[in-house]
Formats: sequence, C-alpha cells, structure tokens
Amino acid sequence: MSYREVADYNDGLVTTIAGESSDNVYKSWLTRDILPNIDGAEVIFRGEVKSEAYDELMVIKYPSGQAFKDFVLGSDDLADKMIYRLGGLDSSNSLLLATQVMLDGIPDVLLQPPNEEDLSPDNFIFIDTFRFRDREAMAEFDELSAPIKAKNGFRAAGWLEVKSTALFEFNEPIDEIRFEFVPSFGDWGKLLTDETVPAIWEKRTAALDQDISVSARLSADDNYSTLFNLYN
Repeated sequence: MSYREVADYNDGLVTTIAGESSDNVYKSWLTRDILPNIDGAEVIFRGEVKSEAYDELMVIKYPSGQAFKDFVLGSDDLADKMIYRLGGLDSSNSLLLATQVMLDGIPDVLLQPPNEEDLSPDNFIFIDTFRFRDREAMAEFDELSAPIKAKNGFRAAGWLEVKSTALFEFNEPIDEIRFEFVPSFGDWGKLLTDETVPAIWEKRTAALDQDISVSARLSADDNYSTLFNLYN
C-alpha cells in the first residue's frame, strides 16, 4: 500500500488527515470487527516496506474466497469503511491482490526449515513482486539459484500466485509475490558475492519486467513478528 500525504475523500473539502491515518480506520474495522468472526482468518504480517515503491504491506489469510465474500464484501459496513480506504490510499501505486499459496514449482531445498544456527535477531523477510516476461527463464533461475540461496540460509517463507486484483484494476498486473527468509545482511552479501551469481542472475533479468517488478525488505510493526513462514 502507498498512502496519500493527505486524505482525499473526493467531496471537494480540504482535510488535514494523513492518508495512512485514514486507511487505518478501514484496517482497524477489518482486524477488530471482521476477522475475529471468520474461523481460520488471521493477519500473517503487517508492517513497513523498506522501499520507495510502497509504504506498508499487510498479508491476511482467509480460509476461502467465499469467506472473504461473505464476511468482508457482504458486510453492511463495507461501503462506509471503504470511503476511508480509498481516501487514504494512493491508487496509482497501491496493489490490493487476491493470492493463493503456491505448493508446486518451489525448489525443495528452499522449503526446508531454517537451520537453528541461522535464527537470530538479524533475520528478516525479503519481498519480491514479479511481473513475468519469460516464465521458462524464471524456472531456470529458480533451479540454478536455489542451491546457492540454501547454502547461505535463504528459505521460501511464502510464494503466492496472484489470482485477481481486488482494487485498482488499471494498475499494471502482478503475476507472483515471493517472501523469502534471509538470515542476515551478511548472508545477503555472501550470496551477492558468489562468483556464480552474475551469470545466474542474468536469467532473472531476462525473466522479469523490470519496470514493474519490485524487491524490498520488510519490517513488522509492534504487534506482529517480522518473521513468518507459510510452509512450516
């Protein structure tokens, strides 16, 4: 999500309410009044995105698409709360997506739990949003890079296939979102300085639409853990 500096409710009135504060009205309603009533729904992550592309990320797990339709889209309060959401978000640079956890196509070595010695306060989650130009090149990249990533402690925390765009359909579509566990910045540096990386990363460059794909580090707010794993 990206926020307007000042909320705009499209009513011709001038306000001093920050965009983020406006959207917080919607998010508070969702997390306090809606999600507790859905068996199996939970906020997986909420926090800051360390990138100029976005301000905040929120990942919510629903037991099914039908549950989302019944409890969120079917709520009598939705229209009122969406005024605050739409007024606060920068619609030109926000992505609200319906996704599904991927179970196939992920290298086995990246699905293993992190090694105990890799767990520390230095851990963080890295997010990639991908728009593909060549899926075969991406599959080659994944196969070649997985052993190097695993050697340096990287793990798949959650690879998500984008099923639909919930809002702002005019934005450029995203095909896939990946969350990856990284032990530390030191291990990130080791990965980047591996002599085999430049040739392998050429596959990634060829696979992605570089103008739309974004990579960034996540930092959770006080109520949520920075670390999560959708496979373990």
